Amino acid sequence: IGGLNEDVAIFTSGLEIYCYSIPTGQILWSKDCQSDWQYIPSISTFKDIAFVCVTPSGTSSKWSELIALDIYTGSERSILYEDYVDGYEFGFYPPEVYIENTGDTILLFQKRQWNFPLSDGRVDVYAYNMTQDSLKWRVDDITASGNSSIMESIVNGMYFYFQGANSIHCIDITTGQIVWEDELIGEGFFQAQNLYADGKIFLNSESGAVFCYDAISGNQLWGNLSCSARPGGFGTVMASYGDKLYLVSVPQEYSVPIHLGKYFRCMSVISGKTLWSSGFSPSEGIIVDEKTGILYGPNAFYMHAVDLKTSPVYKPK
Repeated sequence: IGGLNEDVAIFTSGLEIYCYSIPTGQILWSKDCQSDWQYIPSISTFKDIAFVCVTPSGTSSKWSELIALDIYTGSERSILYEDYVDGYEFGFYPPEVYIENTGDTILLFQKRQWNFPLSDGRVDVYAYNMTQDSLKWRVDDITASGNSSIMESIVNGMYFYFQGANSIHCIDITTGQIVWEDELIGEGFFQAQNLYADGKIFLNSESGAVFCYDAISGNQLWGNLSCSARPGGFGTVMASYGDKLYLVSVPQEYSVPIHLGKYFRCMSVISGKTLWSSGFSPSEGIIVDEKTGILYGPNAFYMHAVDLKTSPVYKPK
């Protein structure tokens, strides 16, 4: 979703991009990729700009390019192109955006690299000044695992919170210095997006654990290892309202899902304890309208809307 009034929806299949007006449902424009390359199936937006990344088609990724699209017309501008070096194939991923005090637009994104003969991976994090068309800083090989999540990272204030495969990294956007980081051996953060809320960072692992960090100090405030809150699917989104954390999860035992259903779960932001869970749940992602206090989430048949102000404990039958 993008546009000056968040009135545009943009999608990609990897081979095409389609852009629609949300108020009218009319297609604004579409774009096919060239025959020798493909879109990475992820898009980020900022006001009237959509960011996409392309790599060569097929199994080899020896170059990648970050492109900015005018979200209303589809006209494009190349931001950064790189070829591979040292035998590491790679791909850029769409950026998050930070506006400096000078008004310059800083793009924060990752370069995921892999060397199959060496069975090695590397992840670099970039800050690119789109206004000045220059690299501001780069953190090389940031994760010990050599791998990372492709979920959206978080920009809050002057900090960039980057999600590794099993780690969290807080970077000062102005300097590129790592303020704090933590590696959680045995955990995995590939499916669920991290969440920032009220000065805290929440992580949901494929192991079913949920962690909470102080966003400034990096101190782990709590970790619930026994709540069996495995993310409900790829791209699962958590939400917070008041002193409660809401998420969709798959119950499991010994890291194995115990049935095909999904649970809608409510946890205490303060203690990390599960307050309640319901077997009648949204499919994957949920979102809370902070102004109205209404939580929205779809499943295969219905759209759920829950008024969290009047129904703080939601146990549908």
